[in-house]
Amino acid sequence: MEKRLFILILIVFAKFSSAQPHLFNLSNSVWTVFEHQTNKYYSQGDTLINSISYAKFYVNIDTFQTHYLKGFMRQDTLQKKVYWLNINSTQEHLLYDFSLNVGDTVEVYPGIYSYLGTARMKVNAIDSLVILGNYHKRFTMENVQLGIMFSEEYWIEGIGSNFGLLMSGSWNAGIHSEWIFPSLMCYTENDTLVFLNQGFISCYLPPIDNVIEVSEDKNISLYPNPTNETLNISNNQNIISYQITLLDGSWVYKGYTFPIKTSQLANGIYFLTTTDKYKQQTNYKFIKN
Repeated sequence: MEKRLFILILIVFAKFSSAQPHLFNLSNSVWTVFEHQTNKYYSQGDTLINSISYAKFYVNIDTFQTHYLKGFMRQDTLQKKVYWLNINSTQEHLLYDFSLNVGDTVEVYPGIYSYLGTARMKVNAIDSLVILGNYHKRFTMENVQLGIMFSEEYWIEGIGSNFGLLMSGSWNAGIHSEWIFPSLMCYTENDTLVFLNQGFISCYLPPIDNVIEVSEDKNISLYPNPTNETLNISNNQNIISYQITLLDGSWVYKGYTFPIKTSQLANGIYFLTTTDKYKQQTNYKFIKN
């Protein structure tokens, strides 16, 4: 009887363990990130650097229809940590730590912005998402230096940051680059959609290189416009997300809550694109002074 019970416990434990998401599945996986254009990040092959095995990461640039080596990733499954090593560098940096608890702080280097230094992040909350039948922890992160500004950052086990796989702590980068942020659009495995960011309706957007055509909804208005501190949207009950771009289409930031904080924006003219619960997008123009 005891032997049967022991075997049953082992079977249950094995099934439970197999259902838990690992760090990142690097086999036939693609992270699609919008960075003024649709770019795809993926791993292909391994390499030894200082006798340590790393996965080679590439990015496929939509505008140029080409790909190139971006850097190297190492995963420590026991410690639940992920490290990034830039090309022509011998010093790896922490990209993710999924062993954290609420209230913990950690310093990470955004993979593509590591030259800007560390971003000190704090875990504000931890919950779970069910993705393809498996529970994935979601960490709500705050940049300690900057606080919660326009939107929070999320780390999802097996998916990564809502800014993109290699963009953990990207608020630290944004503060140095006039608030231009990337955004994870979707994640696929073996050409099968696993995760789609709620702010997008597909895994592709054409490059932003032309002035956005204004198509305002007459039932919705922006106020005050011009604005200084905050921008409100009337009748915003159906709006689930918005994004702000410059006149040339350059990405500024994305948000989900109202009113929109505009105090950190430089003076000038901006476009606001809203997405409603029916996946319809509408463009507006506003002035920050």
